[in-house]
Amino acid sequence: GVAINTDGQVAFGGRDGDGNDAVFIQAGKVVAEGDTLEDDTILAAFRGHGEVGINSGQQSGDRVAFHGQAEIGPNDTAAVFTQAGLVAAVGEPLSVGITVDDIDPEGKVAINNFDQVAFHGRVEIEDGLYDDHFGVVFISDGVETRVDAQEGSNLLDDTPLDDITESGGVAINDFDEVAFHGLTGDIKAVFTSEGLAAKVGDILDESTTLQDINENGGVAINLFGWVAFHGQTGDFKAVFISDGQTTQMVARVGDTLRDG
Repeated sequence: GVAINTDGQVAFGGRDGDGNDAVFIQAGKVVAEGDTLEDDTILAAFRGHGEVGINSGQQSGDRVAFHGQAEIGPNDTAAVFTQAGLVAAVGEPLSVGITVDDIDPEGKVAINNFDQVAFHGRVEIEDGLYDDHFGVVFISDGVETRVDAQEGSNLLDDTPLDDITESGGVAINDFDEVAFHGLTGDIKAVFTSEGLAAKVGDILDESTTLQDINENGGVAINLFGWVAFHGQTGDFKAVFISDGQTTQMVARVGDTLRDG
């Protein structure tokens, strides 16, 4: 994993000279396994494949977000961190009867310039004898954790969100708008907090149809809510952008780019 902020600081996962898994920026090591973070939480271990997010917040500076295990009580607990400390952990109560049931490092992690961290996981909702479990996208600032999108519910534009695809990753902008992959019905799609961005079968113009979306390519979102993602049109892999109203193809295999 690699991430860059507006100040040009690059965050990445690696291993330090003592053989400990660690997070770095080019200026040096940020945090390593076994370290005590600023809030006195002990980082027992990293989780995932070195995926990181980095911001350039005016108050926090270059804050890096990552997945790991927190040393809480007698057991290590799956959690999301920054070098400032614990952001959210499995078992955290969100409201009456709703708990963070799982945090999935496969979904990667993202952070905006207001220290709001987006990540994938599951909630447990108490429902009589049998509790319900749903895949969700979370946002947390380390003080409050909330569900931004939940399987089995409708988004703000009334699009049904039937499945969230963790392997598609997550992105967040400074207006806490989150982008992620999933299914509406059985159709692959890209979503934001506001609703549907694009789905397989969308017609871009007279000669171009969005015939597939490749969640393994990840997702990105800018300040204006435009989402970038990988997909296919015809027999060609392509990159697309969408503002939720219009989807455009940016580049396609076989194209000649502007610089020749």
